[in-house]
Amino acid sequence: MRHSRFKPPTSQKYGAAFCVVLPAVATFGLSAHAQDAGVPVADDGSILLDPLIVSARKREEGVFEAPLSVSRIGRDELEGARVSDNNDITRRIPNTFFVDSGVRGFNRFSIRGIGDLGGGFAPDDNSVGFFINGVPVPPTAIDGPLLDIERVEVLRGPQSALFGRNTQAGAVSIITTDPDDQEVSLSAEGGNLGQRKVVGIVGGPISDAASGRIAFQYAGREGDVPNDLGGDLRGFDAASAVASFKATLGDSTDLSFFGRYEYDSEDVLLRTFSDDPDFPRVRLDVDPDQETENLQAGLTLTHDFGFAELTSTTGFHYGDFRFFNDQTDGRLFGALTGLPPAAFDNPGIDFARQDNQEFRINQEVRLSGEASGIDWLVGGNVFYSDFDQDFFIDVQSPFPLQTGTFDSHIETMSYDVFGAIGVPLTERLTLDGELRYTHERETFDGGFIGAFTALGFPLPINNQQSDSADFDLITGRIAASFAVTDSVKAYASYARGAKAGGFSSLDTDLANPAFTTVDQFEAAFTDSFEVGVRGTALDDKVRFAAALFYNETSDEQLAAFDFTTFTASIENADTRTYGGEIEISVEPIQGLELAAALGLLDTEITDAAAGTGALVGGKVPNAPDVTFRARADYAFAASDVGIGGGGQFRVGAEYQHVGERTADVGNTRSLDGFGIINLQAGYEVGKFKAFAFAENVAGETYIPSTFFFGNAPSGTPVFTGAASAPRKFGGGIKVRF
Repeated sequence: MRHSRFKPPTSQKYGAAFCVVLPAVATFGLSAHAQDAGVPVADDGSILLDPLIVSARKREEGVFEAPLSVSRIGRDELEGARVSDNNDITRRIPNTFFVDSGVRGFNRFSIRGIGDLGGGFAPDDNSVGFFINGVPVPPTAIDGPLLDIERVEVLRGPQSALFGRNTQAGAVSIITTDPDDQEVSLSAEGGNLGQRKVVGIVGGPISDAASGRIAFQYAGREGDVPNDLGGDLRGFDAASAVASFKATLGDSTDLSFFGRYEYDSEDVLLRTFSDDPDFPRVRLDVDPDQETENLQAGLTLTHDFGFAELTSTTGFHYGDFRFFNDQTDGRLFGALTGLPPAAFDNPGIDFARQDNQEFRINQEVRLSGEASGIDWLVGGNVFYSDFDQDFFIDVQSPFPLQTGTFDSHIETMSYDVFGAIGVPLTERLTLDGELRYTHERETFDGGFIGAFTALGFPLPINNQQSDSADFDLITGRIAASFAVTDSVKAYASYARGAKAGGFSSLDTDLANPAFTTVDQFEAAFTDSFEVGVRGTALDDKVRFAAALFYNETSDEQLAAFDFTTFTASIENADTRTYGGEIEISVEPIQGLELAAALGLLDTEITDAAAGTGALVGGKVPNAPDVTFRARADYAFAASDVGIGGGGQFRVGAEYQHVGERTADVGNTRSLDGFGIINLQAGYEVGKFKAFAFAENVAGETYIPSTFFFGNAPSGTPVFTGAASAPRKFGGGIKVRF
């Protein structure tokens, strides 16, 4: 019974669900370590592709057995292709986009045109859930480094039933390396821009009944974006550690634990002038500084009763985000006002200081089993979040606006119950259904203390507000899958996803005397229809998956900014998205693996109230029309090129393309697509490995994200946004002991 269908835990957040299981696509994490990497060998001696395991249905199974749209990146590709963060992940997955704002804590995911479009003004407005070993991670902490990861699974389409709250668009599930995996290793690397990284790992069995693992990492880089007033910005230093432990407590009881800590210090760029002829370049009179700390832990207990298995998962997260920045970049505000950029060189004014702290706890209990060939699951989940923010802002030029502190305290309490069932109707036809009900309550206390300047006269303001909102959500999925052959499956599904509404943590309306109440936004719902096929061919040497989907979203949560009053808010609007995806991987000859993934997407804002700034009939922002990825990975024996000693070479090349997309809800600007070429090479013999890499080889300069900031005196629109990643190259070594 320990391997029943719905076994592993899900540490969701409660969204509500009536979902089924069965859609979508599969994935391929390509690696080429041949037999050393665990790749199976066929009867003729040829190397088969690595068996792909996922836990998207809360149990481990082959990716092509999972009836849902999931893409998987395994450990070998994570290491070989240097997948270091979530930005790297999304460029490998069709119709998935990482909205890079340039500031950690404000970055978001978008899947199939449904994303976290609140602009970072709400701490919990995410549409894509992020999980580590089943424990939910807040959107302010999703962009940390990946360390000691076994695999990453990206689930596209609503996942509310099995992953819970705020998985309206999909989920990213990270699984850390099993403590049973015995390893003692140390690696170090360096490169241009002062790149440096050191990683150490110790792990393996402690006794017959227990094992443990500890990994640590330090990484850093010098700045690469010039500041007119001296120095280069966007350098960072980051340290992280992951510890895991598991034990068998008896014949029927198992325990597993993980803890994760990360610290990051960065002279980050809040915004740049997107149309600067010298982009990216800034003119800041103070060096921006950001510090981020995150501590997370998860404890899972399982007990097998024989007729069913009980799973309990407890998750904890604490995060601290501190930020200091010049609010008036001379280059940006010079373009906005027509004044000389030097007019804004005053470090005593026009700055912001922000401090966010969040405490989260999540508890899920689940019972799962099988009877007469029918899989079943029932469970419940409780989630609590306590979020505090103090945001001091001093904006006095070019037009006096406001000086003071926005303070907010947001508490979220969520309860849900859920169930799932899988029924084989015939030998080849299976029907799955999942249902979740969630009740969520959010409470806001906060406001603005300071002064708002109107007509040249400062008006003291002490506007403190309290409000609360309740949301009842029912979501889920129903799907049918049909085994066309023993190695090819087709499916069709309908899913309903949701995310609760709430309050903005930075309600700038409260600094304006014309507004006295806290801004609230409504819950968002997505109805998703999908059909697809996936399977394998040629003795599992070829793997493929394809899907078509159509989504209708009501009351999507969009960021709106009014530059006449310098106020921000989150507004609701309706959207429609549809498209298709295809993924394929193949081993044409021994040791060579090829993979490609293509996503096509069309989006539309179908309805929005006046004042939101949204263009009805326009495109959904940050939703590329095309995403494409191609990779080649070749492993061959050193003896093939006349080198003795039994070593192995590995070379890899990858092209990632992100297509055109609109920058904001008003469709004020269309961003050009961009393409990135990455190269890797390595030599491994015994316990020693040397490697080299080059990322963004062509040094392409692009704009990841931007938004309209106002009009210049000439009427020309001015945009601000993030800066593209630089060209990076270097090398390193890894030693196993």
